[in-house]
Amino acid sequence: MAKSHQDARGKPRMTMRGFFKHGSKRALFYDYMSNDSLLDFASMRALFYEYMSNGSLEKCSVGNSPSEENLNWGMLFDIVVGTARGLE
Repeated sequence: MAKSHQDARGKPRMTMRGFFKHGSKRALFYDYMSNDSLLDFASMRALFYEYMSNGSLEKCSVGNSPSEENLNWGMLFDIVVGTARGLE
């Protein structure tokens, strides 16, 4: 079940430990390892909930039909920066 996400050097950074699903709601359990130097070592566990009252970000970014409104690149960039700041 463990699925690793690697950094640019190929070292595991995040490992999915499990998930559960109840109806349309899903939660993912991750371990995050930061070992950039011998003096800086941290391990955190994270729980991500998927909340999509207006559909997924993927659906909003690519859409399913030409008539749907899609997010522009500026909005997508702001979402990515905000997410990164939240994880920092």
